[in-house]
Amino acid sequence: MLEVLSESDIEEIKRLCRELNERGVSCNVSFDEFVTYLTAESYKVDSFTIRDILDNRYLLIHELVEITVLKSKGYSIDEDVFRRAYSDSYEAHLEAIDVELYFASKMGILAGLGGELTI
Repeated sequence: MLEVLSESDIEEIKRLCRELNERGVSCNVSFDEFVTYLTAESYKVDSFTIRDILDNRYLLIHELVEITVLKSKGYSIDEDVFRRAYSDSYEAHLEAIDVELYFASKMGILAGLGGELTI
């Protein structure tokens, strides 16, 4: 999966994390944590590929917020994070949706998101 990531993808993750922090949304995610989180074994089937997430600002925001929330609850981001964080992952998901929708509404594109929402 790593072969789909380019230097510009890495820079976009860093840029978006800085932007979230500047707008008052905590984002504390390294590139390695991002990749680990997206490739960790999950208890659900993912609807989106890494490329889908990287190519969609709101999906990327969602994942960055989820990771940050789990880290703030004391979880390390490793290949076993979903098993250990099972009880807190839904809360992280809901918080990520809240931030995702907030930014989409600020951009005036909520109507256009349709099937892209990660609800």
